[in-house]
Parts: sequence; C-alpha cells; structure tokens
Amino acid sequence: MEEEREKAFRVRKCRTAPLYGECRPGLSLMIAGDIALAGSDEAAEFLAGELAERYSPPFCSGMFRQRERKSADRLVRELADGEPGTPLPPAFRKLGIRAAVPAGDGGILAALWDLSRQGGCGFEADLRRFPLSQETVEISELLDLNPYRLDAGGALVLAVECAAELADRLSGEGIPSAVIGWTVRGNGCRIRSGETVSYLDFPAEDEIIKIRNRKEGGIAR
Repeated sequence: MEEEREKAFRVRKCRTAPLYGECRPGLSLMIAGDIALAGSDEAAEFLAGELAERYSPPFCSGMFRQRERKSADRLVRELADGEPGTPLPPAFRKLGIRAAVPAGDGGILAALWDLSRQGGCGFEADLRRFPLSQETVEISELLDLNPYRLDAGGALVLAVECAAELADRLSGEGIPSAVIGWTVRGNGCRIRSGETVSYLDFPAEDEIIKIRNRKEGGIAR
C-alpha cells in the first residue's frame, strides 16, 4: 500500500520538456531569457486592475507582455526546427552550446530536472543567479506564486562551453542570460540559496494552475 501511494504521489503533473543535443559533466549551466515570463504575463492580465492602482504607470506598463522583451524565443524557434535527441543546429554548436532544454510547463525547475534526467548528469546551481525580473517578483508575491515553478515559456536551459563568451553574445542581442552553475557526474541536482542547500525535487504542477482555477471560479482581483 505504501508503494502504491508513493507511485501515485510521483505522477508527473506537468509536461516533459525535450532535450536537444547531449549533456555531459563539466559544462557551464546557463539560462537564456528571464524565467517565468509566460506565467507572469498571464498573471499580470489577471491582476491588471490591482497593478494599475498599486504601481506607478511606467513600472506597471513593464509588468505586461514581458515575454516580448525579455525572452530567448528566437533561440527556441531555431531549436524547434530540429528533433529532440538529435544534434543541435550548427549555429548552436558554434556558440559552444552542447545541450538545450526549452523551459515551459512546470517552470524553470522542471526544465532543469529534465536536463538532468534526460542528459544523464547532475548539476550544482545558485538560485540567486537565476534571471528573474523585479516585475515578476512583484506579481508572484501578490498572488503567492513560486516563480521557479511558474510557466517559463521563453527561457532556455543550456549546458555550454565558453559561458562568458556566450553571455556577452546573448547580451548584445538583447537576450537576458546568466551562468547559474555547472553540470556534474551522477544525478544529484543541488541548488544553493545563500547558506541554504537543497536538492531539486520531482517536477510539480505549474503554479499558473492556481490562477486558472481562480478564473474558472469567477474569483477576480
């Protein structure tokens, strides 16, 4: 009975993100594009009235359609031309990218899990380095959402060589990015936040479901 309950608990409730290329230990781990953009955009529309009352017009306007300005969608579209599990496009390999996972349902933590499990290696990462906009932080706090488990459509998790050069290249193209750690042998997924160290858990249901349930229930802000 305990085993049956454990299996039921571990049923995945968000989609699995595809892995492109091949991962290996000893690569830098990067995120291209701010995280939680798709979920933040949807949540901002839900909160539109309250945001207009709470924040100054310039800051408030920046809380909408963030994905148009802060995503790596161009790179995601280039990936979509190939098939998961096949070699990366030549342009990616030329940039030193060895593996890529487009984030989405389940947030950036789900994408990191998929990189590890499908790529056959673990990682060490610093949560404080994840590219997260202040606008998304504010929206997440108002709605009690975890931005790391919020729909991250528009972001890419990358395992790369020459991370500094790639970061400069992406910055020049207007794509936010950050080096958040590195890949390691084994399957341990360790995340540090200040002095606190934790291990990445099984992917959970996307936080945006909370907002959609409230919409269906007719609960408005």
